[in-house]
Amino acid sequence: MQPPQNYAQYPRGQVGPGRPYRGPGVYLDYITESFQIVTRNAGVYVLGSLIIIAIVYAINIPVSLLSNTIAYGSPLGTPRATRPEDFLPMMAKAFPISMVASIIPGAVMQTLSTGIALCAIEEADTGTTTLGTLFSGFKCFVPLIGTSFLFQIFSLVGLCLCIVPFFFIAGLLCFAPIIVVKEGLGPIAAVQRSVELLSPFWLAMGGFYFLASLVGGLGICACIVGFIFTMPILYVCIGLHYREFRGPLNPGFQVGSPAVPPYDQPPGR
Repeated sequence: MQPPQNYAQYPRGQVGPGRPYRGPGVYLDYITESFQIVTRNAGVYVLGSLIIIAIVYAINIPVSLLSNTIAYGSPLGTPRATRPEDFLPMMAKAFPISMVASIIPGAVMQTLSTGIALCAIEEADTGTTTLGTLFSGFKCFVPLIGTSFLFQIFSLVGLCLCIVPFFFIAGLLCFAPIIVVKEGLGPIAAVQRSVELLSPFWLAMGGFYFLASLVGGLGICACIVGFIFTMPILYVCIGLHYREFRGPLNPGFQVGSPAVPPYDQPPGR
C-alpha cells in the first residue's frame, strides 16, 4: 500500500475518548511527553521495564554460555586457539553461531518492547492501559521472530556502514513489529508497510530514533537504576507515532483487533 500523497485530508483533533490526533509526522516533543507518560503510569511502564530486563537476561545468559561453548570451546568465550592463524577461522565459525543464538532472545526482546508500544497506543486510544498489554505481542510471537531477524540483518548492515545509517534503517523499520500485531501482516509485508509509511519522513525519523535512543540510554548513567525509567521512552515514542499514522479507529472498533482502517482511507470516507 502506498502512503497518501495529500496529508491535508488526514483527520486531526479529538477523535474518540483518547488523546487528540496530530496526523502523520515526526514530533520531537513526544520524547518529553513519553517520559511523562512513563512516570505517570509507572506501574505499567517502569514495572514492565524491570520485567523485560529480567526475562531477557534470564534467556540471554544461558544462550550466550551455550553459543560460546559451541563456538570457542569455553562458556566464557575464551578461544581455545592460541596461534594467530587459528583465530580467523574460529571467528568465522563463531559469527553464524552467534547470529543464530541471538534470534530467540532478540525476538523476545522485540516482542516485549513492542508490548510497551502497544501499551502506549492503548492508553492513547482509551485513556488507560494495563500490564497485561505488555505481553499481548506473544500471540504473534512466530511472525515476530521473523521481524526480529530481518531487523537484526538490516541493523547489522547499518552498523557496518559507520553506524550512522543504522538509525535511519531502524527508523524506517520501527513500525514493523507493531504492524505484525495490530494489522496481522507477516514479517516481510510488515517491513514493507513500515518503510512505505515512513519513507516520506526517513530523514526526520532517523534523527528522531537517534535522539530517542540517546535519551533512553541516559538512565544507565544514573547508576543503571534510572534505566528502568528511560528505557521505555523509545518504544512509547514509536507507539505514539504509529497511532498518528494509523489514524482514528472506526466506530465500534475493539482495541486489540488486528484490523485497522486503511492508512489512506480514514473512517467515514
